[in-house]
Amino acid sequence: MLNKPKISAKLRRAIDKELEIGESLVWVGQPLPRFFTFESLIYLCMGIPFTTLTIFFMYDAEDFKIPDFSEGIKFEFENIFFLFSIVFVLAGVWMLSSPLREWFKAFRTVYLITDKRAISIESGLTTSIRNYAPTQLKDLYRKDKRNGTGDIIITTRLRRGNDGDSWNEEIGFMNIRNPKEVEKLLRQLAKTEVY
Repeated sequence: MLNKPKISAKLRRAIDKELEIGESLVWVGQPLPRFFTFESLIYLCMGIPFTTLTIFFMYDAEDFKIPDFSEGIKFEFENIFFLFSIVFVLAGVWMLSSPLREWFKAFRTVYLITDKRAISIESGLTTSIRNYAPTQLKDLYRKDKRNGTGDIIITTRLRRGNDGDSWNEEIGFMNIRNPKEVEKLLRQLAKTEVY
């Protein structure tokens, strides 16, 4: 039951590098691309007023004109404030782009089940690889969605925000097709003992 998703060359190299000699693939999958996740919606909702207010205050300091830097930067409050505000505008654009970044993240992620372990690989500027031994798969659970996709939660970790709030982050095979079949494969793997 080996599906053939369209995997980038960079991910293929990461898979080849990660697999051990004699280790065989049982299942390969990728998350379905989606723009809106809980996290990306929070960033988007925060980014709209943040960016709007930043641009408003930036131009208000310049009397709603773009400063003229053709003769160099004059060290006046308005010019320095305008330049300093660009950092905040870029932070706002980063927040506003979170749905787009979430979409592209799906194409940079691949999930594998082999005869020895489960693997999650996410490439980007760096490549993040999570390996799950059969003993780590004993307490997994599935979350089904109405559209037939779902998540296989393998573990959770406690995350803390800057304001002291904490929440559990679910980690596993997220937003995949046929989660029931994948759960079955992972439970079969959990019953094996690898030495």
